[in-house]
Amino acid sequence: MSQEYKVIGQGVWGEATQQLIIGDVLTGQTANNTTQATATAITADVTVFSTVASTGAAILPAGGAADILVMNGQATNALVVFPPIGGTINGGSANASYSQAVSKCARYVTADGLNWYAMTSA
Repeated sequence: MSQEYKVIGQGVWGEATQQLIIGDVLTGQTANNTTQATATAITADVTVFSTVASTGAAILPAGGAADILVMNGQATNALVVFPPIGGTINGGSANASYSQAVSKCARYVTADGLNWYAMTSA
């Protein structure tokens, strides 16, 4: 059952509640750098990349449990997404990147802030 359903079912809904459920939204992001060390940091709950250079990269945050939505709205280049240093994506090798296709949305989830799983839109 979604958080939205739970809140609406209780008769509680408003702009503040919506912000708490959806989280921070950051649009117009650029991914120009290409390595894990220089990748654009993903700092919001929802991040939309509008510019992705060839092999442009982003890096997921380290920390506790998280659920992050990333949209690659760029028209020509896939977004290279790195886990935090020492982390994994989809059980791959440590520090290995994940390629998020053009115009695709991916939901990244983690229970420990180090090992992430990507669920990409069709």
